Order: sequence, then C-alpha cells, then structure tokens
Amino acid sequence: MPKIESISLSRLQNNEHFQFMTDLDALFVKYNVEMLGINNLYPDFQTALAKEDACMKTELGSLKSKSLSEIDCLRDQTWSAIRGRVDATLSSPFEVERESARALMRLIVLYGNVRKMTYNSESAALSNLVSDMQRVVNAGYLMSVGVGPWVEELGKQNEAFVQLMNDRNAEYSERGSGDMRNVRVLIDPIVEQIIERINASLVLDIAAAEVTPFTLELNEKIKYYEKIVQARSGKNQQNEMASEES
Repeated sequence: MPKIESISLSRLQNNEHFQFMTDLDALFVKYNVEMLGINNLYPDFQTALAKEDACMKTELGSLKSKSLSEIDCLRDQTWSAIRGRVDATLSSPFEVERESARALMRLIVLYGNVRKMTYNSESAALSNLVSDMQRVVNAGYLMSVGVGPWVEELGKQNEAFVQLMNDRNAEYSERGSGDMRNVRVLIDPIVEQIIERINASLVLDIAAAEVTPFTLELNEKIKYYEKIVQARSGKNQQNEMASEES
C-alpha cells in the first residue's frame, strides 16, 4: 500500500520550497481536494500559499528574475520550433524524412509539453530530451529533419537557465528573509497535517480512488526535491573537507 513519503521542508531553499508548494497545489486541484479528504484544510493552505507567493514576488523582483524569464521564453520558442519542424516533416514526400520525424517525435512526446511545466520540471525534461536526441543513434534523424543545430542551441539555452537559477537560489539563500521564514512556519504544519490525514486514510483503507495516483505522483516530486537537498548536502561536505585539507 503506497503512502506519502516524508520530505525535508526545512532544508529546501526559499525558491525550492515555493516551487514544491506550487506543485503540490496543482496536484490538489488535479485530484480534487474533496476526493482527497482535505477540503477543510485546503483553504488554510491556499491562504498560506498566497502569502508565500507575495513574499517570493517581492524577493524575486531582480534583474536575475527578469533574465530567467527571458531565457525561459527563448527555450520555449526553440522547443516549439523544433517540434514544429518535426511535425511538418511527418508529411514529407520522402519516406526517409518521415521515418526520421517519427523517431524524433516519439522523444518529444515522451517528455511532454515543456511549456506547461514548472521551471524545475522543464529544466529536467529539456536536459533529458536534448541528451536523448543527441545520442549517436539519432544523429541521422537530426540531419534528415534539419534540427541538429536547433537541438544544440536548446541545450545551451537550458544550461544557461539552470546556471542562472542556481546563481539566484544561492543569492537568496545567503540573503535570507524574515518574512519568508514566517510564511514557511505557517504553511509547513498545514502540509504536514494534510499528509498525515491522507496517509491515515490509506492505512485505514477508506481513501477514495483518486488518493493512490495522487500519492504516487506526489512521491515522484518528493524524490526530486530530496535529491536536490542531498546533492547540495554532499557538495557542502566536499567543500568542508577541501577547506580542512587546504
């Protein structure tokens, strides 16, 4: 029987914390708060999330944020152009081009519509998509459809976005925010209460049918954020060891 895994909310940086809460809210809407059995807790969650959103907008009103938006727009446009070229080539009069387009379209469909994803999800999807498309086995397909340079450029744009996002996260984690701390202290207990209630419904076998897919999808997101925390912790330990040795 699945249950919602634990997540280290306190170890998430402000931007990561807000992104997780936003992802969580999207899942609440997708699976219906009434079916999840949290309809009486959801209004408090919404109120707290709105306050966190307001704090984030205040903190992120910087040149880095504007640049992030610009680069995100560029990678969205490049992805759309690649998909458009591949889609058009599906109707090519030449079989070899149609075959190449079908192979590339399978990869594009596999990773979904990145324009509708959160920043973190889109970054991961594009990284995997570019990596798969640039595999040796797909080189001929890229050449046949004529999107090789476009895929390479998409990879560069995505890397630039990820680097700028990391730089901004580092800046905010160093700066800190009393307001953000106050909001996180407000919303975290609500989320913990929601998780406890949903897990209890699973243990007691009284959960609605929507609860299991919700739990499985949420656990995938939790794994993603936990990996971020673990990677950062490992990097910090390496830096400490290096400092001690020097």
